[in-house]
Amino acid sequence: MKQNQISTTSTLSEVNVRVSKKFYADIAGRVAHACQLLTNGNDVNEAAMALIDRYIASGKTPSKNSRKEAVMIFTLLKSEIDKAVSRSQAARLRAARKKSKVDRVNECETEKQVCDQSTATDENNSADSNEIPFVTMPNRRQRRQEAQEQKRLNRRRERWLKHQLKTTH
Repeated sequence: MKQNQISTTSTLSEVNVRVSKKFYADIAGRVAHACQLLTNGNDVNEAAMALIDRYIASGKTPSKNSRKEAVMIFTLLKSEIDKAVSRSQAARLRAARKKSKVDRVNECETEKQVCDQSTATDENNSADSNEIPFVTMPNRRQRRQEAQEQKRLNRRRERWLKHQLKTTH
């Protein structure tokens, strides 16, 4: 008996999707592999990928008249798709923040005076509008380096004080 060859390509390859290409390729491959086990695998694969594509693109869930096998596959993958959508959205926000931060630095380097004035007015405006400023926290290595430097300074200060006490008596 000949196994069905199922294509992992889908209609969303040209459309801007809300998940990463790697995740989408993984899901398409997993669905294709699962559908190979069915006798009508090509039809179920197309139906399942259509449900997944529609959900990724618009957030619409399957209707009651969808194929049961495709709905089952979609239901099993829905939580992973939701996580991937939120990860991609967070990554896009981080990239946008980073890009705007880099643009701001470039503006400041080229037009120092104008940037100083605009950042001063931005700080005043942000304080008035109850916005929380974006602050980067130091990572573990940076925190440890700061703590070690503080300890080093305290030891020097103690040695200096001991030396001062010895020389004054």
